[in-house]
Amino acid sequence: MVEDARTGIRRLAAAPGFTLVAVVTLAVGIGANAAVFSILNQALLRSLPYPDADTIVFVRDIQPQLRDLPGSYPEYLDWKELTEVFDDVGAYWRPSANLTGETGPERVEVVRLTPNLLRMMGVEPLAGRILEDDDDVPGAERVALLGYALWQRRYGGDRNVLGRAVLVNGEQTTIVGVLPPDERVQTPNELRRQSEPELWLPLRRTVEDSPRGSHYLTVVARLGAGVALEQAEAEIERNAEALKQDGRTDHGIILVSLNDRIRGRSRTSVLMLMGAVGFVLLIACANIANLVLARSSGRARELALRSALGASRSRLVRGALVETSILAVGGGLAGVALSTTALKMFSTSPGAALLGSGHVSMDATALGFSLGLVVLAGLLFGSLPALRAGSVDAGASLKEGGRELGPSESRGLGKALVIAEVALALMLLAGAGLLIESFQNLLDEELGFDPENLLTFTVALPAPVYDTHTKQAAFFDEVLERIGALPGVEGTGMVTVLPTEGGWNSDFDVEGIEWPDGHSPLAETRSVSPDYFRTMRIPVVEGRSFLSSDTSESANIVVVNRELVRQVFSTASPIGRRITFGDTGPHYTIVGVVGNVQQWSLGEEKRPAIYWTHRQNLNSTSMVLVARTTGDPLGYVPAIREELRQVDPNQPLSRIRTMEAVLANGLARRGFSTAALAVFAGLALFLACLGLYGIVTQTVGQRTQEFGLRMTLGARGSDILGLVIVQGGKLTGIGLVLGLVGAALVSRLLESFLFGVGAADPIVYAEVSLVLVVVAAVALYLPARRASRVDPMISLRAQ
Repeated sequence: MVEDARTGIRRLAAAPGFTLVAVVTLAVGIGANAAVFSILNQALLRSLPYPDADTIVFVRDIQPQLRDLPGSYPEYLDWKELTEVFDDVGAYWRPSANLTGETGPERVEVVRLTPNLLRMMGVEPLAGRILEDDDDVPGAERVALLGYALWQRRYGGDRNVLGRAVLVNGEQTTIVGVLPPDERVQTPNELRRQSEPELWLPLRRTVEDSPRGSHYLTVVARLGAGVALEQAEAEIERNAEALKQDGRTDHGIILVSLNDRIRGRSRTSVLMLMGAVGFVLLIACANIANLVLARSSGRARELALRSALGASRSRLVRGALVETSILAVGGGLAGVALSTTALKMFSTSPGAALLGSGHVSMDATALGFSLGLVVLAGLLFGSLPALRAGSVDAGASLKEGGRELGPSESRGLGKALVIAEVALALMLLAGAGLLIESFQNLLDEELGFDPENLLTFTVALPAPVYDTHTKQAAFFDEVLERIGALPGVEGTGMVTVLPTEGGWNSDFDVEGIEWPDGHSPLAETRSVSPDYFRTMRIPVVEGRSFLSSDTSESANIVVVNRELVRQVFSTASPIGRRITFGDTGPHYTIVGVVGNVQQWSLGEEKRPAIYWTHRQNLNSTSMVLVARTTGDPLGYVPAIREELRQVDPNQPLSRIRTMEAVLANGLARRGFSTAALAVFAGLALFLACLGLYGIVTQTVGQRTQEFGLRMTLGARGSDILGLVIVQGGKLTGIGLVLGLVGAALVSRLLESFLFGVGAADPIVYAEVSLVLVVVAAVALYLPARRASRVDPMISLRAQ
């Protein structure tokens, strides 16, 4: 074995070009697979860092019109009573808050939660204490926990911060603890937001200030001892029916495991990428197998001589396997180095947050996987050449006139490998093409507004300071007026939640209409300023928009969107019709209809929407302000900040973004998956065409004398050129057909990612097939051109 290794190393060193190409090809295949597996391991496979994580579930609300919603506070209290199902139940929500202290005002991300949730997640403080049950009692002293990042950034890691009083939304709050930089502190954060929580506060809610229809709480529970998820779901269904019969609610309940909630959004994307890089590795191994086969074909006489001198078949096979194993190890080491570099870059990219994988590095599991890839790759590309080495015909190879040519079966095997490479490459190209087309459809989707030159930022008013609707409306009116007067600002507006970023649903009733199923329809509800539609360039298609004269003293009015009119009023005009929210709410008269706006993620269906004027119904003290500018929107931030300071120096700006950045963030997950698959597909195309080039070059070299004889007998260079291209084209054509069949099957796995394009779209398939044919034609033309320029005298003289 040692002697075989020495011989193999000498042979590889004597062919540096072959060795370099093989190692680099393997490094790309193994490195890509190791990197994506590390992401998969971090995002999906490794155990969640919470005590008994498999017993933790999210409890979600089901409404007649919608599924999988947050719970309301009264529902949370109902679910706490299900002691036969749950050992413990906690709840939280993720608002933001104004933090004011020695270093000025700042808007921070907040978690408001029941204290038992920290214990459920196994969180221990770095300094001080965690929240206790007594902290959650209304009227108790207000306390807070600092997140590690906020503690370092704002307080420089000073442990004397404990016991210090700060203002949170204008209310004096005492800092009682600091949380560690531990992943468990990210929980409960099942959505894996890019923004980490910075301040932890008790929930402090009551039934009076949280009606049953207000769904904002994420409820987390631990299953009782010995209670399986399926058993708990069955018991939950019975309890939901009991609550309905009691008349307390008409909603249902579902359970979602902690693992599914945290990792569900990433699972499909990561598995898709894992499958893609698996194809790349297969193509890389097929390529190297072809190279090794070609090389072993040239060594047929050497192997025959060794066999004639007494080398056994097992010795020849072992020698070939050792040589390919050396290549596999070299490619594996280079692949691990490449993977490590790629993971460092990935960990600092938006993709890490999008896939919920955080900081990713090569750990023992990933290294073990890489070792497995090395062994697998060695077997994949080394076994066939090794078997060929063991089946050499010594008599045929050593007889007088024997050529340094491998048997025709080797060439046939090489052609089969190229066909497989082309088919795999086309399958990846088809998947990438479908995602690219889908992504383009999303970019071209009608938004319902103009995002160009729009600056957005959030201003939130602390309730203790702005404790009446009149104060709140007056503050926002003055801020909008000041910003609108700045040079270069064409318009200003305000909305509860920006388009494409979700919002709140509310059921409503229309005077004179009885709903057939007894359930009131749902609509997205938003408070806006009078100039919001004009600033966003949302068209008013019927009636009017809000006016400055629409105040709390005038008649209650709303504006609705086209989708609500279509679903509720069909072709009738809604102007003048009255709607209500809740059984005892006031009436609102519809005065206008505006165009549909994409309120949730791009690609989702348009939903009914109802707009209030903020002077009559300010349903949130945290509002997003928009300003349309004539130049770069971000250049106006200092002036806007100064105008806000003039109105109230304690109010910070937060979430300062352009509207185009908001849209880009909404598309980031799809964009990352599309770009990654496109890169892998391009790499597969390159490797497949490299393999095609290699097999045709090998064939041309073996048929040099034949081509010389043909040209001596009158064939022209163009005839030889066409002959080689046609023969290579047959391989491409067979691979193309097989690839299209495979793509039609595999692309169905991408249906959840697609928008506006089918999984077997013929136009996309035709486009990617054309790309593959063009690139393959280039790969074929180069060796064919060389064959067409063969000097017949030189080739025949060699004969």
